[in-house]
Amino acid sequence: MIMADIFRIVFIVLGAWLAILAYWLMFEALFPRLVAKSCKAYEVRPLRNILVGAAVAIPGVLLGLGLASNGGPLQLVGVVILMVLVLVGLLGSTGLVRLMGTRFVEGNGAVWSRTLRGGSVLGATFLLPLIGWFIVLPLALVSGLGVVCTLKRITIQQTETAPATPTPVASDAEVMSA
Repeated sequence: MIMADIFRIVFIVLGAWLAILAYWLMFEALFPRLVAKSCKAYEVRPLRNILVGAAVAIPGVLLGLGLASNGGPLQLVGVVILMVLVLVGLLGSTGLVRLMGTRFVEGNGAVWSRTLRGGSVLGATFLLPLIGWFIVLPLALVSGLGVVCTLKRITIQQTETAPATPTPVASDAEVMSA
């Protein structure tokens, strides 16, 4: 194995890690209430999320793989099913990433920085061959899928995502007259 082969593998793995981290940050920015609810769901019932996610993921993955291996126009449907399952799993696991990042940071750091810290740590656990690839990553995706499936039962207090009210700025004439 030459150095070019090694670099190719390293950069593919690092690219996948950065892409997953980017999805978590994107979901944090686009769906802050949903991520806050999923964070609460991970705090309340983490095992339930895995079980519900497995009940949804196993038939969905089997259906997607069956259709994708068929060929013809149904192959595209199978690939879309698999992609949707992964995206929904990433969306739900953003709550886990935020929870991890919140537990790392003391004080009131920005929400996205908590997600970045938690995502960096969880993403780094995916890098370990075998355990990270076949146990940690699937568990994170399956539990994220379970969180999204059970979200309507979770209620949170909206304190973090409320937009700040702008403060009025005095004009130069008001400052000069004072």
